[in-house]
Amino acid sequence: MRRQLLTAVFVAVLLASTPAAFAAEVKVSGTLRVDQPGPQVSRQLFGQFAEHLGTGIYGGVWVGEDSPIPNTRGYRNDVVAALKAIAVPNIRWPG
Repeated sequence: MRRQLLTAVFVAVLLASTPAAFAAEVKVSGTLRVDQPGPQVSRQLFGQFAEHLGTGIYGGVWVGEDSPIPNTRGYRNDVVAALKAIAVPNIRWPG
């Protein structure tokens, strides 16, 4: 058993070190153009994710149009105001 373990460790070390021994040196250079604008990233990529846990969606964000909680088309007004205050571009909710 011990001999098999030592053989396995030896083979693993040998295989791990082989690519490093034959690696060629590669020179890389780059240029930063700070005087030119970079790419635009859509705000829609960085929205919020709402997960369906407990009352996070039903009773949290969505209460229905007939709810006594102040809402607009079923969405709680206080939640919408809070999301606007922190400038959330969108909310992703699967389902």
